[in-house]
Amino acid sequence: SFTASGNSSHFAFTPGTSQLRLGGTGDITVSGDFATTVGGSGIIAVGSGVVVVGGLDNHVTGEFGALVGGSGNRLIGNVGDPQEGHFLGGGALNTGSGQYAAMVGGIGNAVLSHASFLGGGQYNYIPYGESVTATSYSLIGGGMFNTASGTASAILGGRDNRLGENATIG
Repeated sequence: SFTASGNSSHFAFTPGTSQLRLGGTGDITVSGDFATTVGGSGIIAVGSGVVVVGGLDNHVTGEFGALVGGSGNRLIGNVGDPQEGHFLGGGALNTGSGQYAAMVGGIGNAVLSHASFLGGGQYNYIPYGESVTATSYSLIGGGMFNTASGTASAILGGRDNRLGENATIG
């Protein structure tokens, strides 16, 4: 483990696991091969290949997840499961846990299904179904209080929309 002179929260690299920590303040946890944090405060990056860039109180667990900025965001996965691969790009109080799921901004949104996308907005939800593919491949573009709860469903925007399987609201 190598730590530059001065405050240890500013730079640390662990060659054996290739963990990297650049900048940041407060409690920052980095654990797992190729786990990286850049800046931020109250950051947790646990798992192989996870990255947290900036923000406040952001957490990533699992494998190959990336969270960029924002506050109070969570990417939740299983450490040791190579099928993770989430992405969350900012916003506040968002949660992602589906394999290969992506979310870009917003507040209070949740994507829990696999291979789904949520573009932003407020309090939108793509739940996890009874089977792995029950709500997979769904999309919410934005809006507020929308729920896409069926396979391959799409809500482009609006408010208080609810969808089942293979349906679209545009």
